[in-house]
Amino acid sequence: MKFFRVFPVLCLMFAVGAVAHAQELQSHFLPERSYNVTIKQTLSGFDGFQDVVPVTNVQRVRIETDARDGDAIPVRATFFMTHQSGGEDVELEQWKFAFMAHDDGTISDVQTLSALEELDPAVAAKILGRQLGRILFRPAYALEGLEKAEVTITSQTPREGADNFIDLTYTMRRDAVNERLRSAEAPMKTEDTGTAVFNTDDAMFLDRSHKEVSRIHVDMDDYGEAKDVVMNKDLTITISVSPRQ
Repeated sequence: MKFFRVFPVLCLMFAVGAVAHAQELQSHFLPERSYNVTIKQTLSGFDGFQDVVPVTNVQRVRIETDARDGDAIPVRATFFMTHQSGGEDVELEQWKFAFMAHDDGTISDVQTLSALEELDPAVAAKILGRQLGRILFRPAYALEGLEKAEVTITSQTPREGADNFIDLTYTMRRDAVNERLRSAEAPMKTEDTGTAVFNTDDAMFLDRSHKEVSRIHVDMDDYGEAKDVVMNKDLTITISVSPRQ
């Protein structure tokens, strides 16, 4: 089995929702704010014979909220993608959504304001849900398109002299995902660990680093002998919050 045949399986792992334990710290939007998000993801690993050259992707997201409207906050989220053009990185607007974030945790009135491809409303809601789930980490909202994973907080410590910042370490268990992947073309076991910083004033995880290690045993087949493949995903998400101008 070639290494690249495993990547479609790993893609299932890239967006999961979280069922949280310990003291509930959940991200939610505040009115009249601007959120500038940078997502950096690096894929690397070992294909059973040699190390795989790391591949890094950076995504930028801009989220703006308006004044509260009843029990909800109007939100606009713009997702940018980067591609190569003439040897240079060019940033394009990939999706732009508008929606209402309600106090009861529901998301309603999802609209696609722009997209590089035409999106069915149901597909748009799932794309938005997966993207917000990755950014917010432990969202106060019920988001579509997320697979559940159980997050265990292993430490939770307010900073001395700045107790509005809370430093977390965590592990993640995705038994349901792993169970499905055991019946895929190669058995996979995934371990997830991470650190995060929650700001109580902003009600947001401002900085999160996540390490995902997937180990796959590949039986002998027409492509070669049995081997053990290791796939790493290193994810860093940073968010800056400011009053909306």
